[in-house]
Amino acid sequence: MAALTQDTKRSNGELIPAVLKQPGPRATLKRCLGQRPDSPAWDHAWGHLIDYLPEQAVPDDCFSGSAVADEQRAFVTVAAMICAQPPTARAKDLEIGPDGNRARNLGSALAVGVGERNISNQDAGLHRLILLSRQNVDGIHRLLPRTVQHLRGALVPLDWVRLITDLADWRRRRRSIAKWWIQDYHRNLNRIKAAKLSNDPNAESETT
Repeated sequence: MAALTQDTKRSNGELIPAVLKQPGPRATLKRCLGQRPDSPAWDHAWGHLIDYLPEQAVPDDCFSGSAVADEQRAFVTVAAMICAQPPTARAKDLEIGPDGNRARNLGSALAVGVGERNISNQDAGLHRLILLSRQNVDGIHRLLPRTVQHLRGALVPLDWVRLITDLADWRRRRRSIAKWWIQDYHRNLNRIKAAKLSNDPNAESETT
């Protein structure tokens, strides 16, 4: 993900601007949102990402439904989500970089969105996580970008690398990942509520 948010150098010293700084590549990657890997949009996207993917030793067909195919799909989907962010969120990613302060998974991030940024109420946030948790691989890649765009529109930090890992493992570990997201949603939301109460001078009188 560093190449998307940070300038890099070739072996000859040539400076390569971060993908987020380049309108053309950014637009190309955005077109992959919600698309399957056999979409023509992906054929164009590979040109901007291929340097960051391991070279395959056998044809793609041999990897259908495999861990390699799922990892590559996760990488492209998250790259597309990064490029589809609102301008203010893109600027934050360029400023903070990939190792900045991030919520540790989607559930934690959604708790921040609900508890601190007021992007929805608690029940709506939970309903969204439950809906995502029921999706197969195609469904999670199709529906997740809308949630991510909502979060980034409110400048909620996301761990992009963690999101790639979760999407790459979705076929094999969907139930475990979804449970982790939902548990951390409740856990982080409770912490946010407790912190608000501890900072509220009227909290004691309201509860006695």
